[in-house]
Amino acid sequence: MCISGIFAFTNTSIFSIKDEVNTGAINIELKEYTLKDGQELIYTDSETTVLPGQIISLIPRITNLGDSSYVRAKLTYTSEQNSLIQISDDNVDGINEDWVKKGEYWYYKNIVNSGENIDIFKTLRIPTDVPNEFQGKAIQLNITAEAIQSNNFNPNFDSNTPWGGVNVEEAKTAYQADMVQINPNAVIEYENSANMYMSVPENFFNKLGHIVPGDIVSEDVSINNKSETKLEYFVSTDKTDGISEKGIELLEKLQLKIVSKDGVIYNGNAYKIENCSLGVYEPNNLANLKFIVTVPSELGNEFADLASGIKWNFSVKEVKKEPEPEPKKEISPQTGDTKFRAAIMIFLVSAMGLIVVLFLEKKQKDKNK
Repeated sequence: MCISGIFAFTNTSIFSIKDEVNTGAINIELKEYTLKDGQELIYTDSETTVLPGQIISLIPRITNLGDSSYVRAKLTYTSEQNSLIQISDDNVDGINEDWVKKGEYWYYKNIVNSGENIDIFKTLRIPTDVPNEFQGKAIQLNITAEAIQSNNFNPNFDSNTPWGGVNVEEAKTAYQADMVQINPNAVIEYENSANMYMSVPENFFNKLGHIVPGDIVSEDVSINNKSETKLEYFVSTDKTDGISEKGIELLEKLQLKIVSKDGVIYNGNAYKIENCSLGVYEPNNLANLKFIVTVPSELGNEFADLASGIKWNFSVKEVKKEPEPEPKKEISPQTGDTKFRAAIMIFLVSAMGLIVVLFLEKKQKDKNK
């Protein structure tokens, strides 16, 4: 029993890899500025009185604090008592050619990188023909700015709806892309010289340290059976320590595909895989596998700026040789009735016994004479 226990231990090799899984987020800031005496200042509406034909220095500026994104803006105008409004987008100036008007929105056609500022317009002109009924009334310009990730998203600016039917959600304003720390190397743990049988990059899936919806991340794993026996390879996955329930929910949404030159080995959830066989490999055999993790494109903002972690467990096990079957003994074919043959044998033995008895009796009579 002791020997068999040691044999089982020394013929299984295991190593683990721990990866951080962190999601990015979209976060923009909208502020208004004005130019006074050549100096740019924060705009305030303290100057409440305007005159027909007046040009107001008003610079709405979008700052991208999150991941790279596309932005759009909507301008609406209201006045007291819903009176007739004589002001529209025709009264704003300084919108550059990178903005295009489609429907209710102005779309910025270029990607806005993290930390970049984009001005919507520069000035607002009060119409010269404002009716007298607007005297003493307030007119309000409302500016709404929205952003969507640029990764895995391709807007169509030739369409009347460049962003399609995207669902607008409130973003997490605390997220700042420049504060994100990506783990440069995965944590790899080896047991029983498992590194002699598999080759995994030191930065295995470190790209999971900063993902956004729709990302597809892949890594290559090399299998190298240097032993003199067959080896079977397995993979399992689990969460790392200290992960929140939302972090676990994120892991449950990740998809994994494992592909070899012969086809797909595994296609399903990346989390909670239990001893998925990667195949049995002959001695001195070298093979390459590709691991592909897909982040669902429909992930909502509830998964933005979320920290999680996944642990990969790889194991290598020796495949015991099956005992060779014993050669079959050749048996001569039997013909006839076995009962009849048994009867003959009994008759012959009995006859021999009778001859012996008669011989002994005759010898005894001759002796008595």
